[in-house]
Amino acid sequence: MGFKLGSIGRVFLGCKLKIREPDEDGNGEILHWGRNIFMGYLGRPDANKETIDDEDWLRTGDVGRVDEDGYVSITGRIKELLITAAGKNVAPVPIEDTIKSELPALISNCVVVGDRRKFLAALFTFKVEMDPDSGAATDKLLDTARKWLGERGVKATTISEALKEQDKYRDDIQKAVTAANNKAESHACFVQKWRLLDTEFSIPGGELGPTLKMRRKVIMEKYGKIVEEIYSG
Repeated sequence: MGFKLGSIGRVFLGCKLKIREPDEDGNGEILHWGRNIFMGYLGRPDANKETIDDEDWLRTGDVGRVDEDGYVSITGRIKELLITAAGKNVAPVPIEDTIKSELPALISNCVVVGDRRKFLAALFTFKVEMDPDSGAATDKLLDTARKWLGERGVKATTISEALKEQDKYRDDIQKAVTAANNKAESHACFVQKWRLLDTEFSIPGGELGPTLKMRRKVIMEKYGKIVEEIYSG
């Protein structure tokens, strides 16, 4: 079958795969066909109609592309896709992961926004200690975050203290964002503005689900005003 880093491999013998409505970069919904694909949900015709098309292709809900060697890469989920004002489809997760990898000591969560907007922006949360009993986020920074800030002359132990001295480390965060942008697939995936939040995400707070996956709708509802400020500023 072969192997290529960053891909999920090639299509198995006897199976078929195609990309539905690919964009200019080749990204679109991944569809599967084969005898190994299930026949549908018992007694749920509406769900079947949404999941399996008239030609028995399974709609996975995953966004991805196939390269010139036939290797398949998953770049996101249909439900998470951002469609910019220019009509570009952008998968936020790869961008978020890249930015976090550039700031591993400081940033816990990164949320890329920009649906129907002219450019992408991001919301960052600090790494903090979590309450062991309630699971709620505290204001106390983790040692890694305190050390990172300390190396930049910020003697903060809490989020509120760190936010007061942003001018001492904003350039370093911007350098990390720029480094992430340089790894992006296209200019449409560049994060042009960002904001540090005063609260870490948590399950009790509603921003994270039981598996710690971000609940984007809740986040947009809670921090929508900040997002509007980013785009109006």
